[in-house]
Amino acid sequence: MSESPIVSSPNRVEQLRALFAELRLRYPKPLVSGASAAPPIADANLYESGQLVQIFDRAIVARVAEGGLDTDEERKSGRRRQIARQLQVSGYQRLLGACVTDALTERIAALKASHPNFAEVSEEIAREAVLAQFGNASVTGLRLLLVGPPGVGKTDYALRLAEALGVPMQLVSMSTAQASAHLGGSDEYWSNTRPGAVFEAITSGRHANPIIVLDEIEKCRLSHVGSGGDPLGALYQLLEPRSAQIFCDRSVLWLPIDARHVNWVATANSTDGLDPALLSRFVVFEIPMPSAEAHHAVLQRIYTQMLREFGVQDRLAEALRPQDLDALSGTSIREARLLIRRSIAAALQSERDVIEVCHTTRAPERRIGFC
Repeated sequence: MSESPIVSSPNRVEQLRALFAELRLRYPKPLVSGASAAPPIADANLYESGQLVQIFDRAIVARVAEGGLDTDEERKSGRRRQIARQLQVSGYQRLLGACVTDALTERIAALKASHPNFAEVSEEIAREAVLAQFGNASVTGLRLLLVGPPGVGKTDYALRLAEALGVPMQLVSMSTAQASAHLGGSDEYWSNTRPGAVFEAITSGRHANPIIVLDEIEKCRLSHVGSGGDPLGALYQLLEPRSAQIFCDRSVLWLPIDARHVNWVATANSTDGLDPALLSRFVVFEIPMPSAEAHHAVLQRIYTQMLREFGVQDRLAEALRPQDLDALSGTSIREARLLIRRSIAAALQSERDVIEVCHTTRAPERRIGFC
């Protein structure tokens, strides 16, 4: 009995593409020695579990890849086909990270302990994790606005949150962003058009729920007065789950993507000047300066992290001395990092086993004038 010939049907090809795309998503570590891959979170296994969700319509992508949406302009048509073919390789699904496990619950609790002045924020995330257990089993769609004075640790908390959830993080400095194009892409008719941060984070990454940090969001409008376009315009759609589900980047208008799972963390020194309609889309938290005891705990954590970063745990004392904690009292988190870093360098240079934070290592005050 002769065997039937193997027929490479379009459906079979699509099934194989989907299978290989899923394997790339679920195996963050290289399967072949010597291959390169992004490092996973510390407690991740070789295989990453998590629900797969569709982020775009693969039929649209297939049609564009075959020239089905070509235009009169060859440059634009060629670019569309190139994007579509890249998306065919990466697949139409992405993982939902931040799966609710005992390990995730422990990391959120540790985040609350290490950042006590952000306790209310950590408790909100813990509640979302509980709700996720009855939904898609992943922490998705956070919309947090952290408001507090400069140096209180807002950006640092956002970075540590990304580590705790184990999902990719993208930091967008809103004081320097190029109008609305930075988030929602630039118009396709420009020769240098490119997708925005949201489209790139989802389609180029492995997860449908990365964290996007909008740093100093209140400075955005002031830095773009007269620049044309509303730099926060795309956010109105992206922060609403229903409209975010069909988000179209201005550079890739032919392909709606599902951006509702993205976790958003915005920081601001003040809410003055922010549109009430935009504020209503966030859960707003007023972040106080940490107490003296909490500030000392944060300073010790920063010091310990730097010892590990530079690999000098065996050369310097493992704890800050009381006089060093006193010398750092009243400093912002940003300034404390700089002072501790300088003090570690000075101790290593002098071959001492303890650091000494003194007035000579304090960050210089800014002065106006020529003296």
